Amino acid sequence: MPLQYFDIRLWSDHYGGMPIASWGTEVRRRKHGTPFLVFEPRPASLRELFAAGERWADREHVVAGDERLTFAEVARQARRAACELQGAHGVRPGDTVLLVGFNSLAWLVGFWGIVEAGGVVVLGNSWWSAAELQHAVSATSPTVIVADTAAARLVPPGSTWVDLQQLASDGDESQLDAPVPRSEDDPAVVIFTSGSTGLPKGVVLSHRACIAMQHALLHLTKRLPDQLPDDFPTDVNLQTGPLFHVGGVQGLIRAWLLGATMVLTVGRFDPAEILRLIDAERVCRWGAVPTMVSRVLASGDLPRHDRSTLRSLTVGGSPVPPGMFDAIRAAFPNAQRGVTQIYGLSEAGGTLAMASSADLQAHPGTVGRPLAVVELAIDRPGPDGVGEILSRSPGQMTGYWGDAANTPIDEEGWLRTGDLGRIDDDGYLYITGREKDVIIRGGENIASAHVEAALRTHPAIDDVAVVGLPDADLGEVVGAVISLRHGSELTTADLARHAQTHLAYFEVPTRWWDYDGAFPLTASGKVDKPALRRGFPNKVAPHTEPHSRKGAVS
Repeated sequence: MPLQYFDIRLWSDHYGGMPIASWGTEVRRRKHGTPFLVFEPRPASLRELFAAGERWADREHVVAGDERLTFAEVARQARRAACELQGAHGVRPGDTVLLVGFNSLAWLVGFWGIVEAGGVVVLGNSWWSAAELQHAVSATSPTVIVADTAAARLVPPGSTWVDLQQLASDGDESQLDAPVPRSEDDPAVVIFTSGSTGLPKGVVLSHRACIAMQHALLHLTKRLPDQLPDDFPTDVNLQTGPLFHVGGVQGLIRAWLLGATMVLTVGRFDPAEILRLIDAERVCRWGAVPTMVSRVLASGDLPRHDRSTLRSLTVGGSPVPPGMFDAIRAAFPNAQRGVTQIYGLSEAGGTLAMASSADLQAHPGTVGRPLAVVELAIDRPGPDGVGEILSRSPGQMTGYWGDAANTPIDEEGWLRTGDLGRIDDDGYLYITGREKDVIIRGGENIASAHVEAALRTHPAIDDVAVVGLPDADLGEVVGAVISLRHGSELTTADLARHAQTHLAYFEVPTRWWDYDGAFPLTASGKVDKPALRRGFPNKVAPHTEPHSRKGAVS
């Protein structure tokens, strides 16, 4: 057992009135399998959640540009998509279906269509390279790939795929073969994460995992679906993060259960467009990574738009810069009590801890206390109480798809997060750093080893070390320290072009250091990346300047 252990069951008090049939408030320890803390009773599958959301039939559910769909329209199109997947592509319960595309109405319909067909939704990253998409296909063997126009060009030759925009156009919902109810422990969603080494890994989230964290958050905010009247006010939620991330999945599930409207952004992130949408669509909730928030706060369009409707702004995904919360409160005065921070990761199924506005003011630097069914522990804490953060919750992954032996979960069910932190006497968690070699660029996790492996395929590169460099806007950017083979000469543009053929655009290094000599090593013989990070030159050179052991360029 870890030396410092907190079994904190916060916010698990009962609500008054009649007992709740599906969304219980009683927290108990599970008696079979991993001894998670769980709510009793609880829904068992995403299909149950999808059926429950139809109570909001005539409400507007999703907005993207000029397109709008009600809950009833989403449900009808999702069932048509499910029929198409079953009939034309032979999808059966438990089959994997790879969904890859940018945020859109069609993407949301495709997600629920795969759920309705009984498939396992494998979420592809729209920014992947062709090689990374090929890896995902090889790893999960999807029965069919559902792709938008941008992703279709990356689909491996010979793969069976269907156009995301056309998926719901041909199906006949009356022909839907309703799948047999599945166990809550069966796979529901696979989300690829960079982890700390190699190619992206498929995090397997069961039906239980997808529902548990949502249950905990709704319990905390006193919005469990069974407690809501049919005339419950409509929230308008702005979705700026990718739906294929764990935060996106949790956001779409939450909006479906609460009868909320989701406003999707179209195209690249644009601070001016965010402010316009908040004003025009009367947005009241927004969740974003710090980079997005800082760009909006710095926008010259801020005074020109009505921001009074925004009551809640949740920040997470990467460290929050000092002073950001004060700046948020100044820019969005009606969100004074609704500014929150969350901490979580894909392997944990999303949020593990949350800090309210009051928490952030009373406990500066905290990311909050664990949700009601989350247990946190600090492994091998030092004199300052800092050690690796471990978590155990019903929302955590089953494992990595096709790689059961390589798991960060021990026999007692504790998940190694790779993050360093401490827990104070009141149960508040503080993040102090991370153990794993991961760069967080604008909320996107980038495995240094994956970038290094891609760069090493260039015949002129002898060795490479990739590090995260501080950046005021993105938090971190990718820096590559390279050692060229004798007599080789490359430009930064050459290196970038090579990287772009193997990596997603956000993984491509934007700063380069031609290192003369052997890389510094630690006492254990590993490359001393902290030393390289500290010594990384600030000089910025033209893209045409060659790398040939003549000095540093970035």
